[in-house]
Amino acid sequence: MKRKWISLLVLILIVGACIGGVKIYQSAATEHQYGMIPKEAKKVDDYGRVQYTISVINEKGQTTFQTFTTIKQLKEGTVIDLFVRGNEVRKYDILTKDELPQRVKSVWPIKERKEEEK
Repeated sequence: MKRKWISLLVLILIVGACIGGVKIYQSAATEHQYGMIPKEAKKVDDYGRVQYTISVINEKGQTTFQTFTTIKQLKEGTVIDLFVRGNEVRKYDILTKDELPQRVKSVWPIKERKEEEK
């Protein structure tokens, strides 16, 4: 009886370690890219999904383009944080400009920064 409890406890610890390892891997492999929703959007299908291709800035300050699909139309000018893993957008969060990391703020499009200073 005692062996069963020990085996069960060891199994629970192993499963917990595996789940923790997966979570650590996902957070390490996920890159955050920040962008702003433009005027243009491409309706993908009859179910209301919308596809955006936007200019994004990563946490290192490098710029690129990213395409992602949402189930709803986002308001123009909305700042978003894309969670990218393997060049595929896994999810996104809506942010305010104040929530952007400082390094991203420093390379945020110059036009936007000038408007904020006024």
